[in-house]
Amino acid sequence: NTNAPQDKGTMIVETTCNRPDCIITGIAGKKGFVSITIDKDMMNS
Repeated sequence: NTNAPQDKGTMIVETTCNRPDCIITGIAGKKGFVSITIDKDMMNS
């Protein structure tokens, strides 16, 4: 959490122990926030 590092925030991890058969994809934004580039196989299909 950039603005309040002591608070809990979103964790971006390579793997998860919770339901590894699920794919989680999410994007959150806020006015004035930095953009994020996402690259994924077959994204243009």
